[in-house]
Amino acid sequence: PARPKPKPAHVGSKSAPAAAAPTAAPLPSEEEEERRAETVRLLAQRALQAQIRGQWERAIALANQALAMNPHNLIALHAKAVAACKLGDRATALEAYQATEKAFRTGIEVDCEMAGMKLK
Repeated sequence: PARPKPKPAHVGSKSAPAAAAPTAAPLPSEEEEERRAETVRLLAQRALQAQIRGQWERAIALANQALAMNPHNLIALHAKAVAACKLGDRATALEAYQATEKAFRTGIEVDCEMAGMKLK
């Protein structure tokens, strides 16, 4: 004969168990952050090298890997934009160029702010 399913402990009791508080993921260590930054740098450099060699699809694939880890990497954004342009993918090229410009402006603003200057 089939066994009846056991009831959860809170069934039939007067109070349900308290919901578990969401736990935040632990912050990466400084060493992990450095490894991640180095990986992004290497991927972006490889994307740029592929773009220079005319390996457009490879350049985009490598740039996308770098951008998945750091969407503001200027080298990866630029390599992707040039490669997409060479492939005739105007929409991707334009999107990458606009993201490059935005990342560059943000970088300038942060640098100027840190130096105590205002751009505007």
